[in-house]
Amino acid sequence: MLTSVFTNVCAVNTPPRVIRVPQDFSTIQDAVDVASARDIIIVGPGEYYGAVLDTPNLEIRGFGAVIVDGPLHDSDPNLRIGFFCPNSLSSGATIGGFSFTVDLPIFGRHCEFVTVERNTMIQPLQGVTCVSGSRWSIIHNSIYGIKNVSSYYGAGVAIYSLASSDPSACENLVAFNTITGDFPEFRELPPIGIWLSSQGGGIITRNKIVYNRVTMTGNGPQLFAPAAIVMSCVPPNIQSLFFDNKVGFNDLRGSILEIFYFPWVSAFEDYNDISMNLGTNRAYDGIIPNVFKPVI
Repeated sequence: MLTSVFTNVCAVNTPPRVIRVPQDFSTIQDAVDVASARDIIIVGPGEYYGAVLDTPNLEIRGFGAVIVDGPLHDSDPNLRIGFFCPNSLSSGATIGGFSFTVDLPIFGRHCEFVTVERNTMIQPLQGVTCVSGSRWSIIHNSIYGIKNVSSYYGAGVAIYSLASSDPSACENLVAFNTITGDFPEFRELPPIGIWLSSQGGGIITRNKIVYNRVTMTGNGPQLFAPAAIVMSCVPPNIQSLFFDNKVGFNDLRGSILEIFYFPWVSAFEDYNDISMNLGTNRAYDGIIPNVFKPVI
C-alpha cells in the first residue's frame, strides 16, 4: 500500500519531459507515440504530417511548423486531418503555434479540456471540429479562406452533438478568433463561420461564443448564403436540447448573414443569451449587457 502511494506521488511530481521534433524524432507521430501524460512536444520549422493524439494531457507547440498532411478522416478518405483527437484518451491536449493547410486541422470526438490556441489555418474545410466534446478552449486562432464542398459543411469552428446517446457538447469557449471566408459561388451546403449544432437529440449547452471577428462573404442564392454564426437544432426541441449558450460581443460586420437559426424560430433567443454582436444584432437586441456578463 505504501509503495503504491509513494509511486503515485512520484508520478505526479515527475517534471514533464520535453521532446523535440525533428531533433529527437523525425515525425510528430513518433514523438506522440513515446510521450507520456503531461509531456511537451516542441516542433521546429518545416513541413510535417500530423498525428493521432491518444495520450492524455499532451502539449504540442509549433515554432514555424506547418502541417501539410495527416491522418485520413475515418468516414471520408478524401479528407485529411492535422491533429486527430479520437476519444477520451485525447483529453487535456494543448495544440498551439502551428500553421495548417489540411482539410480538417483539428478534429476531436468525445474528449474534454482540449485547448486550441494561436494557430493559423489556411483554406480549411473545417478549422476546428469538436464532436460531443466539453470544456474546449478555442482561442486566438486565425482561420482564413474557409472552403466548402457539396458533401461537407465548410466552417471555421464547428461544435456538434450528434445523438441523444452521445455526451453533450457543453462549456466550450470560442473566443478572440478571426475567421474569414469568401465564396464566389455557393454549393449545396452553406459555409459557416462558427456553428453550434444539435443533431439527433444531442445536447448543446453552456457554450460561450464571444469576442470573435467573423466575416463571411460571397455571391449566390440567399438560401445558401455564407453565415457568420449558425445555431441549429434538429429535432427543434430547443428548450431541452439547445439552451444556456452565450453568443455576444462578436464582430460580424460584412457577413451576408450574421446570425442564422435553423429552424428559424424565436426559441433560440428565448433559451440562449444572444446580445451585443456588432452588425444587425447590436446592443439593444437580446438581453441587456449587464445581465450577459460573458466570463473568459
